[in-house]
Amino acid sequence: MTGTNRNSSQFSIIEDHTVNDDIIYHEINHYHLSKLFEMTVECINTIAGILVIFAIILSGYNILLIISNSVFSTNYTMINPLLTSNCHGCLTITKVRLMLGEYTALALSVLVAADVLDTVIKPVHAYSLHDGTNIFLCKLTM
Repeated sequence: MTGTNRNSSQFSIIEDHTVNDDIIYHEINHYHLSKLFEMTVECINTIAGILVIFAIILSGYNILLIISNSVFSTNYTMINPLLTSNCHGCLTITKVRLMLGEYTALALSVLVAADVLDTVIKPVHAYSLHDGTNIFLCKLTM
């Protein structure tokens, strides 16, 4: 009888060890996956920031072209890689403002997508109730 009890206790130790290994393996994979998502969110934020900087530089250059057209009576056309209007090359301050608005809206959409992804991957306890910017989010998750 004692031999049987000893074998069953050894079996339970081996079984517990296997369960613990599975839990550790799951935690390690979750850690690597969350790090991957965090790096992805940082890359998306960087892309959105670069897009905003590009829009500002492009708008500034187009404004300089408008000034040049007014002062020196030149006929430069608008530079816009994402030109969506029917008037290709019309250079007015309104067109430059619309272009800057389109790029800014695109960058903000990218930032919202990154924020949603960041919110989904973070656990609820990562948001503190004392942080004013995240208090609404904490109330939603509780």
